Amino acid sequence: MPPAVEFINSLSPKLRAKALRAIELLKEFGFRLKQLRKIFIDIPMKTTNFDDLLAENLKDHELKKAYDALEEEFDVAKSIIHLRHNAGMTQQELARQAHTSQAAISRLESGTYRNVSLAFLRRVGAVLGVKPHVSFQ
Repeated sequence: MPPAVEFINSLSPKLRAKALRAIELLKEFGFRLKQLRKIFIDIPMKTTNFDDLLAENLKDHELKKAYDALEEEFDVAKSIIHLRHNAGMTQQELARQAHTSQAAISRLESGTYRNVSLAFLRRVGAVLGVKPHVSFQ
């Protein structure tokens, strides 16, 4: 088993769910696990198919529950990243125009920024030409 997979599998279900969601973001925005391997691990290893890794991990009921609980946060992150990219903006440019820090935009785009305010989303949305929409189901 590749070291990266061993590491992910060694995490608690909640941390594993966050890691898998983060890898999904990276995968969606053009990064490949091979590129991540170069960043995190300097030893050769066989390529891991993320979809297979995700499917195997989602068989764990506790992990699936934690993974599903993160869906809204990661949907917001995906939307912000798409909107910013479509606007041709960097995180720094978005931050400056939204009167916040680049680190705050990075946290928002990470999908793990749990205490984001509606006022903050409105400021970011105004720069991107959109309004946040909150609903209860």
